[in-house]
Amino acid sequence: MDKSTAHKPVRLGWGEYEPVGGTASTADARARFLEAVRRIVPQVLADLGRQPLASFHALATELESSDYRTWQALVLSAEDEVPAALSLRDELLAWGHRYRLDADWCVDRALQTLRAWHRLPVESPLRSEWDHEAVGYFLPASAGQRQFIFEHPGWQLTADGMTQSDAERTIRASFEIQLSEYFESMRALAHAADLERTPEKRRLVHFDWLVYYQVELWSQQEIAAEAGVDRTTVRDALQTAARETGLTLRNPSRGGRPRNPNK
Repeated sequence: MDKSTAHKPVRLGWGEYEPVGGTASTADARARFLEAVRRIVPQVLADLGRQPLASFHALATELESSDYRTWQALVLSAEDEVPAALSLRDELLAWGHRYRLDADWCVDRALQTLRAWHRLPVESPLRSEWDHEAVGYFLPASAGQRQFIFEHPGWQLTADGMTQSDAERTIRASFEIQLSEYFESMRALAHAADLERTPEKRRLVHFDWLVYYQVELWSQQEIAAEAGVDRTTVRDALQTAARETGLTLRNPSRGGRPRNPNK
């Protein structure tokens, strides 16, 4: 892990604001978590590319694409006893259970990843990466409304008894006032558009901790010892990261031999 950015706070959701409901911040948190899974436990995607991908290939030749576009659609096809859908459903459920990634959104993201891989040549390096959720951007302000233009009459060189230092102070003060008014107008636009502020994430390494705990079966104490923090810090971080991603934390259990979660 790049320790220079370990404590650099970011906002989940790719911006200061998002529509009410947290769609963008949730998608961002999930993408960051899944990238940590890919980096820390590459076996997760390797296993997805074995029997589940083979089952997907078989399904793609049997059903219309709309019948397996989402996890819910796939389950419905399986309930109709479509053999290929039954096989893929069971493969994805087994895969999710194996790695404690059995939340609906996890298996849905796995399904979308299989869809992407299905269209790629076998040798494509993208077959070892997730297909991340596409999130639309909502822009409540036009280009003209977003534009900031500073105007000031400037320094009168031979009038007003104003020195350069005086002019600098006057112009800077005017700039600060106009800048403050600009941001106030943008906040008003956000409020009028029913936007809410995105959550701030102070330590992205918490998504790594979630991977070690949820997928690798580390205990909270093992993570705390390797990260150099107390167990309460780890517990709170795991609960927050699980809430941000929409995961249900597994029941606590002793993990294997610890490795450094800050690497």
